[in-house]
Amino acid sequence: MKFPVFKEARESILGLPEVIKYLTSELSQSLRELRTGLDRLAFLENFETFSVTETIPTSGELAIRNQFPDKTIPTQWLMVDANGDRNIVRGDTVWDEDFLYLKNVGSNSATVTILFFK
Repeated sequence: MKFPVFKEARESILGLPEVIKYLTSELSQSLRELRTGLDRLAFLENFETFSVTETIPTSGELAIRNQFPDKTIPTQWLMVDANGDRNIVRGDTVWDEDFLYLKNVGSNSATVTILFFK
């Protein structure tokens, strides 16, 4: 579809020296600064997440307080560090807005660091 009104507006705007100056200098500089900032983001700065370090006893289920301010139930979790057994699974208790549950199905207790993601 063609829109003659948009074409006329585009032609009249592109002729304005202020618009050309803005596009070539200020907007270009802003885009360079934005790209530089985005390139420097660390992994965790790209996600809404919180981490906990806890010890989970053998065959035990641990209740972990949900630390998201809006009480969103996490969609994913990732074990990033563990001492002892690494047989940690989602608990039998259903996760809710207040608590998340992880269970140690290993033969020894485990101290783990877990990241929870929205």
